[in-house]
Amino acid sequence: MRELERLQEMDRRMRELAGLCAEEKKRADALAEELRTFSKIREHYEHAKEKHPYFCDMITYLSDCGADTHLDIYRATLAAEIARNSVAVGTVLSCEYYKALQAYTRGNTAAAVEECYDAIAVLLRMVDVLEGRQALGDPAKGSAQ
Repeated sequence: MRELERLQEMDRRMRELAGLCAEEKKRADALAEELRTFSKIREHYEHAKEKHPYFCDMITYLSDCGADTHLDIYRATLAAEIARNSVAVGTVLSCEYYKALQAYTRGNTAAAVEECYDAIAVLLRMVDVLEGRQALGDPAKGSAQ
């Protein structure tokens, strides 16, 4: 009887370890996917710098007021889209872009950089959708496509 209990305990521990290994593999796979994504971004970034060494002459033609106006328009558009449960990536991206310009035109470069990162995050989420890692729609509302 004692031997049977010992074997059963060993079996339980082995199953537990196998479960932990499966979780670690999922984490490793997710990290590998992130690395591939960031490597691809770096590749495109370096290619763009090489292909187009001349970038731009200025960040924006907009004044502080112009950035505010554009941001107000896109925020209103986003609010309307949220109200009808149909939000477009372009609207969210435009909001982030104009928030970056607004911060920049107000002299807050640090905040502008943060908003640029938010815009990049929107684009990365769009890539997730295009590559099948995320569905469109709100999963909490059961509207994911």
